[in-house]
Amino acid sequence: MIYTGNPRATTVAQASRDRGFATLGVPMNSRVVLVVGGSRGAKAINQAMVDMAPLLEQLDDVHVVYVTGDTYFDETREAIRSSLGTMPNHLHVLPYVHNMPEVLACTSLIVNRAGASFLAEITSLGIPSILIPSPNVTNNHQEANARTLEGGGASLTMLEKDLTGKVLYEAIAKIMNDESGRKRMAEASRKLGKPDAAEVLVHEIQRLAARR
Repeated sequence: MIYTGNPRATTVAQASRDRGFATLGVPMNSRVVLVVGGSRGAKAINQAMVDMAPLLEQLDDVHVVYVTGDTYFDETREAIRSSLGTMPNHLHVLPYVHNMPEVLACTSLIVNRAGASFLAEITSLGIPSILIPSPNVTNNHQEANARTLEGGGASLTMLEKDLTGKVLYEAIAKIMNDESGRKRMAEASRKLGKPDAAEVLVHEIQRLAARR
């Protein structure tokens, strides 16, 4: 048996950071906090994001990018706009990101669910994370995934039952206001990553095929 890692990690590891900034329309080398509720979005994370929006102006020099999922986009954007009166320059609300590897490459901190493929992607780039495991999965496996990263110092686990806008904001602010701590999390994330997963997998296939 050999542990290869998930080959999605290799795809993301090769992504262009500069293209990520260009996609988001934020200045190069900006500090980006990316909040994603999965490809289809997550109602609980959407509500927390709406509640958190008024607090985000307290984060210095941070662009917050929120990907709602197509289903939740209009209602979430309008709820935030209604709460704030306008959409501030530091907050970017998007329905979907088609080039996620490039956006991940320019991300300083990610808030997300804890699916295995996505964790393979973020650790390949060494991105620190706040993980909110979906409670609606078989054997609660997302929490087990999240706890693994948390145990390695790469992440903070936040259960959905404890999720509020205030709690999420405080967790984000604590990490983004402590740059040395954030970098330690990033290094821990990188150590857990397998950016060469695809290469290792192909090599093993070739090795086994040659023995036949």
